[in-house]
Amino acid sequence: MFRAHASERMHSRGATPGDVRAALITARSSRWQADRETWRITGGVDLDGDELVVIVALEADVVVVTVF
Repeated sequence: MFRAHASERMHSRGATPGDVRAALITARSSRWQADRETWRITGGVDLDGDELVVIVALEADVVVVTVF
């Protein structure tokens, strides 16, 4: 399940939940963004092989995903 913000970002970028999962599985690096308290996940590709950056936050044992 994706939060409304993540769903909006996915829609605006033409990404599907499967694209996000594929990008997370294929990601090659992650970087902690202390100012935003999120992880920037890079180097992954969507189901079409296009690069997709994913932002991940952990909130009260819940993983929050945003597509960048």
